[in-house]
Amino acid sequence: MISNTKQRVTMSSKSDKNSGNSDKELAVKAKSEFNKGNYGNCVQILEKLTADKSCDVKLAHNKAVAEFYKGGLKKTESFQKALKAIFEKAKLRPERLETLEDVDTCVLYYNYAVILYHLRQYRAALGIVSKISRYIEPLVEPAMVPSVELNNGRKMPLLGLGCWQAPGDEVAAAVEAALLAGYRHIDTAYNYLNEDGVGRGIKAAIASGKVKRSDIFVVTKLPNIGMQAGKDVFPFENGKLLMDFSTDLIAIWKEMERMVSLGLTKSIGVSNFTVKQVRKILANAKIPPAVQQVECHVYFQQTEMREMCKQHNIAFTSYSSLGSPGSKMFMEKMGMKVELPDLLNNPVVRLVAEKHNRTAAQVLLRFLVQQDIIVIPKSVKVERIKQNGDLFSFKLDEVDMGALRLLDQGEAGRIVRMKDLFPNSDMHPEAPH
Repeated sequence: MISNTKQRVTMSSKSDKNSGNSDKELAVKAKSEFNKGNYGNCVQILEKLTADKSCDVKLAHNKAVAEFYKGGLKKTESFQKALKAIFEKAKLRPERLETLEDVDTCVLYYNYAVILYHLRQYRAALGIVSKISRYIEPLVEPAMVPSVELNNGRKMPLLGLGCWQAPGDEVAAAVEAALLAGYRHIDTAYNYLNEDGVGRGIKAAIASGKVKRSDIFVVTKLPNIGMQAGKDVFPFENGKLLMDFSTDLIAIWKEMERMVSLGLTKSIGVSNFTVKQVRKILANAKIPPAVQQVECHVYFQQTEMREMCKQHNIAFTSYSSLGSPGSKMFMEKMGMKVELPDLLNNPVVRLVAEKHNRTAAQVLLRFLVQQDIIVIPKSVKVERIKQNGDLFSFKLDEVDMGALRLLDQGEAGRIVRMKDLFPNSDMHPEAPH
């Protein structure tokens, strides 16, 4: 959620003509000592500054942060004393973050969130950062995020936030932070069991006044059990759940088309479909799929599927763009030990990242969006969400793109296999892979 690195320390820059060392010089020196890890020296300098300016809240907070790091990120007596001084001066509490004026000392709140994070009070820390983000200028301006035009004329942002495996409270904060950072595309699903949290996040972002509902593109997916006509997702008869193992893709698609005609959705698409299954839909559809969402990354570039989608004007969305560390966690929860390829530490990826002074994740995502492939990286960490969103301020050259294309392993590079996530699912006649 918050990086475990040295954080910003805001120092007063007011001059003191009666002192041999000006306040500004002392503040710069204190910051330098802090960044070097010399927290004891930093505390001593800050004590000189606060001796004559005991009412300066920012200085008091800087001293608390320095004490915190000096004590090995633990609640030492001196740290708690320093923190108490802040509460007495500024009454620093998350619930006070209600107006822009309260965020004039935004760094002060951020440092407090860092402290809470190290004390393992993750929810409180995330709450503060989420509230701060409402008042910070977004890193990714909505106008800067390009869109692809769907075959029905609607526009779908190239960048979205994935929500798989994010608990309700975390996904709510992540969605809100993403929307306030400039994202306008949220990818979720019934099976993620967190759509209530997604809704809360969207509502909070709209309440900030910076986001309009009409600007947000929300993607969800039909659950595996939702394969019958009508509105009932769970069909019952005589109090018993009916189990229907047949999967008539055409009948399901016609029901989805009906959802469009009823105004319940604006666009419909498919996910995890094979080339054969997409062609089957196209041959029988009144409304063609607007988008296909499948696994796609440098190791598995889905050349055939992408070409087919291009021929039929179907937008292409990639999941697991960064190698799907979430799949590993998911399978390990189910008692399966797996070793997945580490895309983020691939030597070629890292060389390209170093060349552009970017992260490996940004390079992997930029490789895709530069080919008009929609990406939906998942994160609940505010800084990572913003970092993943910073894809449109740089461009990979042909040498970079060529080197990354050579990493393609075809089907052997596939990471997410449904038969691994859902044992025996490959026995179904319409199993995708």
